[in-house]
Amino acid sequence: MVRVGALGLAGLLGVAQGAAATQGTTPPGAPEFSLAAAAGGQNAKLEDLQMTMLGTVTADGAKVLMNTVVQIDADSKRLRFSVDVGLLDGGGLLPDDANMPTSFNMEMIMDANTKLMFMKTNPADPASPTPFVAFDLSAAGTEFDQIDTMFEQTGTSPVGQIDPVKAVDQGRTVLNGEEVERYVIELSTADVLAANPAASGLPVDALPETVPTEIYVTRDNKVRLTRINVASDTVVMDMIASNDRLVDDLVVEAPPLDQITMVDVAQLGGRLPGVNTPVFDTTP
Repeated sequence: MVRVGALGLAGLLGVAQGAAATQGTTPPGAPEFSLAAAAGGQNAKLEDLQMTMLGTVTADGAKVLMNTVVQIDADSKRLRFSVDVGLLDGGGLLPDDANMPTSFNMEMIMDANTKLMFMKTNPADPASPTPFVAFDLSAAGTEFDQIDTMFEQTGTSPVGQIDPVKAVDQGRTVLNGEEVERYVIELSTADVLAANPAASGLPVDALPETVPTEIYVTRDNKVRLTRINVASDTVVMDMIASNDRLVDDLVVEAPPLDQITMVDVAQLGGRLPGVNTPVFDTTP
């Protein structure tokens, strides 16, 4: 589980880099509130970003709630990734008296300044040495190379792969006190999943071929928020990426030294002290 989560986070770095990139000031005479201008943006500056994915997945009769959050603090050059998974309905797959985990939480912080990755431990686990264990990412190999450069690089627009001609302009609205233009477009589910490693575990065959997507563009052609809604008999998922003004107070801090135990990076593939332990439902 830790290995998969860590690799998924490494894959998210490329997606987050594009999603957090925004355009600069609109030149005189240039169009405003333009999805086409946002989609064609180049050399955009990385800004604060929060990505969330909340919903349920039903498979073999069991229903699971998933809540994933990725936060990028561009000023501090840190990224936080957390995922909460809860079993809502066992669907008869588990005996009534089975002592099985009903919820699981994983939280990681990556620091581009120190090249460290911190993983939160379970305080209920006696094996937890400190609230966090830490790895030196510089010894982790190419899987985490992007942490070195993602905060310095610029990127293309987060909607660079979208054909603006296919989008429907829904007109002007106000988002968090800011005037924006709302666009709606149907995106290929396969393309969305290919661009979002966080959703790579979803059952593709059970999803609709296209998913409705909302894109909010500012006067100076920044993508302020993107929202993708996936709905089928087995998957109900709401994915939102918001940046800049919507997450102005976003701060990701590294844990203090007295809350950290350094761990060999080789243990990413095995049992970590206090990390892999799920939360058990002890309700009588």
